[in-house]
Amino acid sequence: MTLRRYSTGPGPRQAQAAARAALVSAPQVLVTLGDGLGEHLTPVLAQRDVLHLNAEVGVLMARPQHRHPLTLTTSLHAWEAEWAFGASLARGGQKEVHLLFSILDSGYDLPYAFTAGLQSAGGQVTGTTLLGEMDTRAEAQRVVQHLRNENVRTVHVVASEGALALLAALRQAGMQVSASGLGIGAGAPAGTMGALGSPVQLSGVAAQASQTSPLFALGFDTGTWLSRALEAGTPRLPLALMAAMSTQKFTGVRGPVAPDLQGHLTAALHQMGGRLGSLQRPLATHPGVIAQTQAPRSGWQNTFLHG
Repeated sequence: MTLRRYSTGPGPRQAQAAARAALVSAPQVLVTLGDGLGEHLTPVLAQRDVLHLNAEVGVLMARPQHRHPLTLTTSLHAWEAEWAFGASLARGGQKEVHLLFSILDSGYDLPYAFTAGLQSAGGQVTGTTLLGEMDTRAEAQRVVQHLRNENVRTVHVVASEGALALLAALRQAGMQVSASGLGIGAGAPAGTMGALGSPVQLSGVAAQASQTSPLFALGFDTGTWLSRALEAGTPRLPLALMAAMSTQKFTGVRGPVAPDLQGHLTAALHQMGGRLGSLQRPLATHPGVIAQTQAPRSGWQNTFLHG
């Protein structure tokens, strides 16, 4: 199988243009990276005999949507991890949390998911702060001073692009600090807690890679999922590949993974830093999930990562 790469811009039309360019060569599989692409690319993929394998970060909660019937998805389960982590904090006694989030994340579902998870276990968000675009020491000190004036002691930071200066300043100020799993990368202060559908330490061959990250783990498991179906002798036809992959269970670099009935490859949620209780995924029938996913979505329309 030959791999060709195509770059896209932040807007839905740019993603559609890149997909059209990729489809000129009549590929058997179109692999995409980004939340929201499944819906945005449906008009382009209509009537196309191609398997769409969409790798997502998981910042958008699953809403009813039209998508190409030959679609499978993989994910880092970011919103589920935020929900589960918020609930775990509340169950562990941290009932009152101040929520800080970046301009990027303000237009997606992670702030809501953390808040809903915290509330589901009896906690509450006592205040919110929208972060500036620059993660500098000066900006971090300004935020810390504001929080001190408000007598804030426990904070959760949702900054998917990273906010290492802020996390360090918050820890130095003696606050209890947690962050979204996407925002905990190399250089994050020791003890910063969070959760994501990927562990800090990867297993198997991936552990030997020079650089590892949650996105690396997502890509590795996505590639493994497809390659295992091919290695099993599955005919290289979109429908045959989809059928084979829909029943493929294996141990990836994130641990055991398996597709659900909707063709979504599911991995475990992993804690980062500190020790908390077990992470429990929110049920699709939870009132907080239903309220958010059934209402018209507002926020950024750009696909996530590109946003």
